[in-house]
Amino acid sequence: MTRLLFSLSLACVLALFSCGGSSALTKKAVQLENAGLVTEAAQFYYDALTKKRTNIDAQIGLKKTGQILLSQKLSAFSQAAAFDSQREAVYKYLEAEDYQKKVAKVGVNLEIPAMYRSDFEVAKEKYLGELYEQGTELLDQQQFSEAENVFSELSRLDPSFKDASNLQSIAFVEPKYKAGKKAMANGHYRTAMNRFTEVQKKMPHYKDTDEELKNALALGQYSLALLRFENASDKIGLSALAEAYVLEALSDINDPFLRIVDRDNLQVIMDEQTLGMTGVIDEETAVNAGEIIGAQAIVTGTVLSYSSSLGRVVTKKKKGFEHSQVKQYSKADETPKYVDRYKEVEYVETSATNKASFSFQFKVISLKTGEVLLTNLINKELSDQMAYVNYEGELKSLYPAGSNGAVNTKRSSQMALHQLANAPRECKTPEQLTNEIILASSLEMKSAISKLLKQEVK
Repeated sequence: MTRLLFSLSLACVLALFSCGGSSALTKKAVQLENAGLVTEAAQFYYDALTKKRTNIDAQIGLKKTGQILLSQKLSAFSQAAAFDSQREAVYKYLEAEDYQKKVAKVGVNLEIPAMYRSDFEVAKEKYLGELYEQGTELLDQQQFSEAENVFSELSRLDPSFKDASNLQSIAFVEPKYKAGKKAMANGHYRTAMNRFTEVQKKMPHYKDTDEELKNALALGQYSLALLRFENASDKIGLSALAEAYVLEALSDINDPFLRIVDRDNLQVIMDEQTLGMTGVIDEETAVNAGEIIGAQAIVTGTVLSYSSSLGRVVTKKKKGFEHSQVKQYSKADETPKYVDRYKEVEYVETSATNKASFSFQFKVISLKTGEVLLTNLINKELSDQMAYVNYEGELKSLYPAGSNGAVNTKRSSQMALHQLANAPRECKTPEQLTNEIILASSLEMKSAISKLLKQEVK
């Protein structure tokens, strides 16, 4: 029992010091200072002042212990400088300076004698020279990542030191520039464009990146010609509608290498049927067509099937209950009591469902080789349903009937019925559903062709 009480007492004391007030922290700091634990005491004085800036005892204590701690850090700096360890000296001094700034935030000013600042400037100048020499050697050896790290450190210590900032940028962009050049040589124009763009963001007009970006976009340009779609369905005008949606979707592809051939330019080609809506294209004919219209590939499409249905409007009389309350009096008590009453009523439920289905096949065919680069069959079906109720009585008092024919007083059931009473009275027409289906199909085509472009233009 005694051991348990001691443990609890110790825990309480620790809790008091860790989350207690400024005075408790100051008392602990004094104890630590008297025990010769200067570093720990300084931290407790600092913590006390973060809680209460006007704590005079904590200010005095931190001024004393903090200055001792700062002097120790400055001594470590002097020792490193004496042994010509410039890097260590620089960072030891900066550590001391950071501590001075930290303490100043709680209102205590510590002194760094001017001679230390003077010695630091000498050590820093030497270290910056070492870093600069190391960085330039790494650049010469084309070790760009290592060089960038060195110049980055140099710039943090002194952003204005010689041309270190510029050399840091060069160390960053040069490997990307080289990668862009290599990609150009390999015909990977998208990769080249990405690398040159990274270079431009960091260093505009670096070397010949302006010209190389133009070359990459010009050489990597991929032109698509959209041919007239076939219509194998019974719906007149459906292929033209699909064609319009697909053209809009393809024009919206965010790819700098894609060019959609103007529809008017396609009139200069031989009759489109000779390009083979079946996908079987003579290689020589395909190459000739590609040269005439300046395209790498054509997009063909066929509406295979279409159907739509205008749903029959179905109305049903449904059993419901209208709620009311009746005031009743008992013989023994004159205070009235309210009793729930449910009167059986009728309401009308109306419903209908419209549908549309669409089957479409498209192909992307190379005009260089006659190869089918991409083909896909898209099957989609959409429907829209309306369902609502009409009730001539007071809607807020209406309850549905349960499966047993009795009133269903569940709040969720009543809410569902009221939602039907406020539901739309119309559903989408087959024409509206058709437009939505073709739009969805065109967006699916857009996604597939976007992926193909990334494969064709690497």
